[in-house]
Amino acid sequence: MRGHVQAALLAMLLLPTPLESQTTAPRPTGASVFPVREAVDVSRFKFTNPAASFLDLPARRAALKTASTPLLLDEIASAKFGMSCRDAMALPIPEPGFTVPGFYVDRAGWRDAVQVFIGFEKTVSNLANAQLVAEDDYHAQCLVDLLSKWAQEKALENFGYSPDEPQAWYTVESALFAAAFALSMVRDQLPDRQDDLAEIDAWMVRLARGHSAISGLPSTACCNNHFYRRGLYAAIIGIMAEDDALFQYGARAYLTALDLATADGWLKLEMMRGRRAAHYQNFATLYLVFLAELLESQGYDAYAMRGTHGARLGDIAGRALDAIITPEVVLAHGGSGEQITPMERDPQFLVWLEPYAHRVDDPRVNDLLQERRPLYNRGLGGSLTLLFMPN
Repeated sequence: MRGHVQAALLAMLLLPTPLESQTTAPRPTGASVFPVREAVDVSRFKFTNPAASFLDLPARRAALKTASTPLLLDEIASAKFGMSCRDAMALPIPEPGFTVPGFYVDRAGWRDAVQVFIGFEKTVSNLANAQLVAEDDYHAQCLVDLLSKWAQEKALENFGYSPDEPQAWYTVESALFAAAFALSMVRDQLPDRQDDLAEIDAWMVRLARGHSAISGLPSTACCNNHFYRRGLYAAIIGIMAEDDALFQYGARAYLTALDLATADGWLKLEMMRGRRAAHYQNFATLYLVFLAELLESQGYDAYAMRGTHGARLGDIAGRALDAIITPEVVLAHGGSGEQITPMERDPQFLVWLEPYAHRVDDPRVNDLLQERRPLYNRGLGGSLTLLFMPN
């Protein structure tokens, strides 16, 4: 049961306010919402199926063998090319103590610094996609070889971080769930690599625990979309490594988002982003949908769960769809100015629509999918069209 203090805090922070008083309403801060996050009871959450990924892999492999849709056939053909394992093994490993300039502070410097991580994320996802449609285990073996090398080098464990310069922390966040998602898609193909898998699991657990121990305070990164991203790697690593504490961290991230949503599904911490409010409502939804799929894989009815004000994931996703189609809608809920909408030009931000389409009957989802497929995200499984599009 959630305590009266938590409920009172949420009521103060999150109850909708009349439009005329929104400019004077208190803005949530990291310090004000962190107690809400920590008050969430996740004791009931336990991993139940360590072999599960974020989709039913045997069923999907079988379905792809009978695919007939031209677009899906193209995705299968593209995935089969895979990549050279020699090229994968030649990827540079980031130096200990690396830093990354802020995305909004030094875009060019950020772009240069993250190339090694982008290459890593694309490689692990593409290897996992190739294995899904392969007749042998070449790509799975290569992926484990690559991750074993990074584990032995203790890659990503030592990075520069301060509350004023958190970008390296964010970058590890993304690289870690990319590697974990990819590994979850191939490990059932490798019964002969148990020792290597155990070594990789130990590295990922160590990295996940150290990385998630950083709260993100005093900023709202403690509890906003970045928290949901951390919840993703924690949940999938917790499942694979049979670590309840990490799995519970993922559950906490999911439930915190529900608690921090208004009754109709607007995420107040994302609405604080001004001209980027529509983008961040969608961006947060992206990770929450995959968190829900991981919880569902362990027997929890994540789509039915409600936050303190009654919001379900469907409400949050519904508001994300509103913001995608009519970005200006956020202006009545805390956003400001002409909205910047990267999801309009970059389909990676819409990949959540592929798994979500299997959960809801919303014509807006199908319309967006038909307009935007194929959908690819280098960190969240690669080609989500390959993984979820019906035959």
